Amino acid sequence: MTGQALSNSVWALGRLVEAGCLDGSRGVPGVQRLAEEVQQRVRGRPGGFTPQDLSNLLLGVAHLQSSAQPGAYKLGAAIAALAAECHMGRGFQGFTSQDLSNAAWAVAKLGHGRQAWYAGCVEAALQPGFYTTAVPLGWSTLWWALANARHRPSDAQLLLKRTAYAAAALRDQFKAQECSSTLRSLATLGLYDRRLVGCLLGRLVELLPRGGVVAHNSSTALWAVAVMGPDALSSHVEEVGALLRDAASRWQQGGGGRAAFTKDALAQLWQAQSELEAHPAPEVRALAAVLPGAAGDGGASGSAMQQAAQGLRLPARRVCNQVGGGAAKDATPTRRRTPRRV
Repeated sequence: MTGQALSNSVWALGRLVEAGCLDGSRGVPGVQRLAEEVQQRVRGRPGGFTPQDLSNLLLGVAHLQSSAQPGAYKLGAAIAALAAECHMGRGFQGFTSQDLSNAAWAVAKLGHGRQAWYAGCVEAALQPGFYTTAVPLGWSTLWWALANARHRPSDAQLLLKRTAYAAAALRDQFKAQECSSTLRSLATLGLYDRRLVGCLLGRLVELLPRGGVVAHNSSTALWAVAVMGPDALSSHVEEVGALLRDAASRWQQGGGGRAAFTKDALAQLWQAQSELEAHPAPEVRALAAVLPGAAGDGGASGSAMQQAAQGLRLPARRVCNQVGGGAAKDATPTRRRTPRRV
């Protein structure tokens, strides 16, 4: 079996499990043997897999591992070998923007990779081969991986600048999930860039009347900006107000509108509202009254948000400067692009 055939086999099995076409909870027969073959080839024949092969192998393993019961596989050695080949063996040379973002997503999903691995990933992302070709999903996937690994790049300002430039150039291509996911990742890492955040929030507002924004997107974006600190809220009052009015409208619809707010979404809105109420600027503080149940009016949403917030561990209120702040706890992976089939 060629390296390409082996990587395609592992990737295909992972996709079948992810799609629910194959039950992977107790392990898929033959996967352990494939993993052992991958490990042997990486260590015995360095350079035998192409960057796309490595990326697809990591994606496949990530899907298989996440769907299986603990102990179903012993893939640690294969994962370590693949990650090392990407970083130490290749230095991410020859990786397309898609290969790089997919590999980063998979390694972060697997909970593997030292900080040096992500530093190498960021270094590769700062090269023209990535930032001139990456699509919105590639950027949001990269930032999700960094946030999930709690890796704050040493060149954070430069990466923010590159991302802001890409967001402005590709604004019409950004989907709501990609906007909210990127905002959440920045907040998780305690990073803020006015131009980038403004572009992502503005795009979300543009998508509101088109039906492309779900409740989770709005609540995540509001939470992210709120925990970025007072300066962020002051800089994006119009966009925050629009997203708050959208959330209020969904809640007031009752029925299906309210059902769209998960426990996590309600907790995010509760914290956003709390940050607004504590803001020093009157015009920002006034936005706290947009949500029903705000300012102690006894509304149902206020009670529901409060109950949800009490059941979750929320990060402490903090202020982020250009680059600074703490790290939020929870982040949900963004959807990544399907790898190229060959």
